[in-house]
Amino acid sequence: MVVAISMLVIMGFAALVIDLGAGFNERAQDQSAADASVMAGAIEVLGNAEAMRDKALEYARSNLDTTYTDAEWASTWESCSDPEKASLGLGLTPVPGPAADGNWTGVSQLDCISTGSGGFLRVRIPDQIVATTFGKTMGADQLEASAAAVSKMGPRGEGGILPFGLLATATEGELTCLRSDSGGQADPPCNGGNTGNFGAIESLFFGTNPDLSTYGDYCDAKPKKKILAYNIAAGLDHTIVIDQDGAGGSEVLDDCSAPPYFPDTLYTFQGISEGFEQGLVAGGNPLLPSEDPRLWRSPTSWEASIFGWDLDNKPLWDFIDAPASPGDFRDPGDTGFNAATDLPRSCAGFNPSGYDWDGNGGLDPSQDWDGDGTVDANESWQHMWSCLQDYVSGGYTTIMIDEDIANSSRFAYVPQFWESSWPTGNSEPRHIMAFRPVFLQTLWFGTGSGKKVSIFNPGEPCVGGDGSSCNYNTNNPGALRQLAAFFIPDGALPEDLRGQGPGGTINPYAPELYR
Repeated sequence: MVVAISMLVIMGFAALVIDLGAGFNERAQDQSAADASVMAGAIEVLGNAEAMRDKALEYARSNLDTTYTDAEWASTWESCSDPEKASLGLGLTPVPGPAADGNWTGVSQLDCISTGSGGFLRVRIPDQIVATTFGKTMGADQLEASAAAVSKMGPRGEGGILPFGLLATATEGELTCLRSDSGGQADPPCNGGNTGNFGAIESLFFGTNPDLSTYGDYCDAKPKKKILAYNIAAGLDHTIVIDQDGAGGSEVLDDCSAPPYFPDTLYTFQGISEGFEQGLVAGGNPLLPSEDPRLWRSPTSWEASIFGWDLDNKPLWDFIDAPASPGDFRDPGDTGFNAATDLPRSCAGFNPSGYDWDGNGGLDPSQDWDGDGTVDANESWQHMWSCLQDYVSGGYTTIMIDEDIANSSRFAYVPQFWESSWPTGNSEPRHIMAFRPVFLQTLWFGTGSGKKVSIFNPGEPCVGGDGSSCNYNTNNPGALRQLAAFFIPDGALPEDLRGQGPGGTINPYAPELYR
């Protein structure tokens, strides 16, 4: 009797150790599958919800130990439920189910794969069955295990996606107008508002991005000016993607009815709003008072006082990688480039580290870059513009910009549209063709007819309308009138800031495991 009783105890411990061990092993395998699944799905964010779903299913299946027939695989996902996702506060919505094909029955949605407008993808692995060995003696024939994970499509760099757009005609290397002044008041490269349209995007708060603290419900697009200010300061609070064909009828509009799909078609902003100034330089947004304007958000050492505001003053040329020594490659161990052969001479003419970049004994090329009548190696925005234009026209592919640019509040991404013109006001939305990297370059300040215009380019003295510095009237700089940015060539950026989307386009999102 003692032996029999002891055997029961031993069998119980065996069930606990062996069967629970198998259950924990399955749980760990399920978690690995969930992690791999959400990360793989997130990479497909520029496609659509179906592309994310299919990639997530593919990686879940390849990372699970259980072997399924195609019919079993379809059935287990179609019957899977995820009741916990609602408690996460991420606004998760189930993705559409695959079309009926003999294995899939064509259910309307898969509850265990869901997306959230803030750039979230969640996958819950369907219950995996582990048959017990000794547990059967205790009345437990099987154990169930599962796991879930959430990925986040975070921004590449700190800038996010700005509420401005480029038309299809915009080209790499150009100084491009992002926000124009009114007709007759605009300065090149801006040419004035077009039929009530000035270049900004009227995007909403979806209110489901805890990383950006946007929990409020502002889907009625009010107050527009305050939302515009926030979107400029921090970037859009929700994920937008590429419209694959640019055609009407199949677009996903930028409104809160979009999930589980991400918007690929945006409305433009009608008229000029002070939200432009609040979001970029002035602050004072009562909607989110703790949110600093964009050009306050760079490291303090990069700032300069302009009209009493501490604005980012680090120019684009400061991010050109310098060689470790004259004529040599850049950082040791890096892929590097030779400044004399791998860049246009206009780019090699910059001398941020005090070296003779092309090894010819001088700071070449010597030109009057800024038109001030002085021929020197002037580090000016005109010089930088020539560098970018020569880079593009010469077909260069050298990665010449340092990854530190990701910390600049002037670096961000904007959508480029299939369309080549702006609509009348916001009468017709515009379809996203690609995402483009930009560097916010020139700001114009001024007020009234015949106004004094102050122009601020980073790294150079801010020039006031009367020829003095921009601080000639600290208390009254005048309204921020317009904004121009350098359209950075994709190839000049580090690969981490490019990514690759459909068709080789830039991917402004960097997937990360969220929870």
